[in-house]
Amino acid sequence: MGVDYVSLIFLQYAKKFGNFNKTITIGRQNLFIIENRLSKLDPRLKKFKNDIYVDNLLKDYFSSSIVDSIDYSNFEGATIIHDMNKPLPDRLKNQV
Repeated sequence: MGVDYVSLIFLQYAKKFGNFNKTITIGRQNLFIIENRLSKLDPRLKKFKNDIYVDNLLKDYFSSSIVDSIDYSNFEGATIIHDMNKPLPDRLKNQV
């Protein structure tokens, strides 16, 4: 799973209606956009050309102060390990 060219356009559009201050992804999301397409969208995006995951893009470009990822295992370095087939533990509920 990951963010491709069309997903990035959608995220840019979504930012017009809210913020990405606290962001959580379901699993670690890869960044699947080649350099020349990043530059066409916005020259500032070029600095993310070698990133594997979207975390830095969310922090630096979309101004997220917190980027977490939730996954069943820590295989890709998720910050929250949890089986989404089970109820969320109390510590994760009502987070804004």
